[in-house]
Amino acid sequence: MGNLYNFMDGSDGLAGGMALIGFSAFAVAAALAGEEGLALVSAGVAAAAAGFLVFNFHPARIFMGDAGSVPLGFLAGALGLAGRESGAWPLWFPLLVFAPSSWMPP
Repeated sequence: MGNLYNFMDGSDGLAGGMALIGFSAFAVAAALAGEEGLALVSAGVAAAAAGFLVFNFHPARIFMGDAGSVPLGFLAGALGLAGRESGAWPLWFPLLVFAPSSWMPP
């Protein structure tokens, strides 16, 4: 996931947009499952992605670089597994919400 986000960072708005969509889906699903902590962490990452995305649309004035894209990919994987382990969602859910990032053209 870290490599995927690092690759997406080169396209204006793609990495930030996918982070906003994916982590927002995590936050909603966790809140509906009663996992408040997971929902708050996911919502916080989604909010940070939204703030970043304002400056990353075409023409991009800022990029994440390795310092942003690798931790974001790690969080996508780690929170996906944490939600699976807590019973907030099935294993296929994180794959579904982050799947568009793996097939969208740059």
